[in-house]
Amino acid sequence: MSEELEVTILGTSGGIPIGGRAQSGVLLESKDTKILFDCGMAVPLRLKEAGVDAEEIDYIFLTHRHLDHIQDLPSLTKAAWLRNDQEKVDYTIICPKDMTDWLPGLWKSSGEFERVELNIKGIKPGVLDYYDGIKVEAFETPHIEGSLGYVLDDGKVIYTGDSAPNENILDLIDNTELLIHELSLNQKTDLHTDPEGIIKILSGLKKDEIKNLVLTHFYPEVLKDLYEIQKRIEIETGISTKIAEDLDRYKINDPME
Repeated sequence: MSEELEVTILGTSGGIPIGGRAQSGVLLESKDTKILFDCGMAVPLRLKEAGVDAEEIDYIFLTHRHLDHIQDLPSLTKAAWLRNDQEKVDYTIICPKDMTDWLPGLWKSSGEFERVELNIKGIKPGVLDYYDGIKVEAFETPHIEGSLGYVLDDGKVIYTGDSAPNENILDLIDNTELLIHELSLNQKTDLHTDPEGIIKILSGLKKDEIKNLVLTHFYPEVLKDLYEIQKRIEIETGISTKIAEDLDRYKINDPME
């Protein structure tokens, strides 16, 4: 039986900073476990505002190597080291397999490598494992080579990370309570999702297959039309659609309650 989970959207902007929005980061909490997905600029600040200290994170999952998803990892671990009386802190980081060789250099270049004990685990799409009882499965995303999204708790939560429209997520959706999907731009590109792309992918689903579609990872150009886009997606897909704001929270209820 799955336990109740809480999801906090920590950061909602893409690679170009937007006032009031941190870059990519999502927090998943159960009673005993805290998992961070991505750690872009200002995510450690948002974690604190969400009531979570840096050393409380049990696992970090990364979707890909772009800076707006990993930039503040050394800042997060430094905060944990300082709060740990300057003793080394252990961090388990799960990431695409092609990141494992160079990722420690992020800490080395910032002078933080000697302060942490990094357990970096590189994985490929399709890998499924349990993390303190929370089931997490990785899937391939059409963004850059090796980029991943994650399915949590048998499809109850899906986080796409950065992704062009991806028909494969239809196979992952199963009574999904929260689909956290990027919507970076107004116009179609090869690396990101635009309104037309997400409508095309999701319009064939029954409205009750996804409880909440949460749009995130915005670039400045999409902001001016964001709420018109939200209404259009909701009308054309029939899915409850929300514009993510930093520190939005969602409770994922125990299905056996």
